[in-house]
Amino acid sequence: MKNSLNINKLNFSFGAFHIGPLTLSMEPGTVCLLTGPNGSGKSSIVNVLVESYNNPNVDITFDDKKDFREDIGFIPDSFPFEMNYTPKMIALLLSTIYKNWDWTTYQKLLDRFEIDPKQKFKKMSVGKLQRFQVAIALSHQAKLLVFDEATEGIDPATRYDIMQILNDYLYKFQASAVISTHNVQELGNRVDYVIYLQQGIPLIASDIESFYDEASTLLEKRDINGKVHSIHDFVEKMQGRRIHND
Repeated sequence: MKNSLNINKLNFSFGAFHIGPLTLSMEPGTVCLLTGPNGSGKSSIVNVLVESYNNPNVDITFDDKKDFREDIGFIPDSFPFEMNYTPKMIALLLSTIYKNWDWTTYQKLLDRFEIDPKQKFKKMSVGKLQRFQVAIALSHQAKLLVFDEATEGIDPATRYDIMQILNDYLYKFQASAVISTHNVQELGNRVDYVIYLQQGIPLIASDIESFYDEASTLLEKRDINGKVHSIHDFVEKMQGRRIHND
């Protein structure tokens, strides 16, 4: 299917740490939440997804393509650019890499985020650095957004602004998104698929319609009572932050 993401029997190891198996197919224009405790393998899955074109042992396709780098708008969990650089320097470089680079969109986002294109990154706040990463991720008509803790460590107002822009972008371009985050509440009802990891194992990898039944069954197997009212509720119960009888 056009602009669909397909992950087929993903299994890989980093030293003694194993992740998988994971199989999931996402329809165009949908959002997948990737969540779980710290150290569960979320960032590892994100990195394998982004670098899958270079790994012959990984069966991941987007829009029926093995190499879909041009289609990805990626925000890693740490700022990837040299701190003495400026937004202008990075944008000029990226405009030579992405054939669909859109200067108009880029400038509009810089204006909205109040980013000075000539200011060095080392003089920017964490929130402004994250805003810049959002700006470049959304300025080349990416059809698959991959965010790895993109709103971690920034203020609520900035998080809200980023999520609003993300929602607008997904609607406009019918793009899909894989979002790794601890802040599951910030996605609201925008989630279409859920992957819940624990020690590298995808305990749940399903669409939202199947999620609640699978989540309830998983809690019952662990002798945790209570209905699952939301994704956030399930995550808290799994991680022992709030267990109550319903």
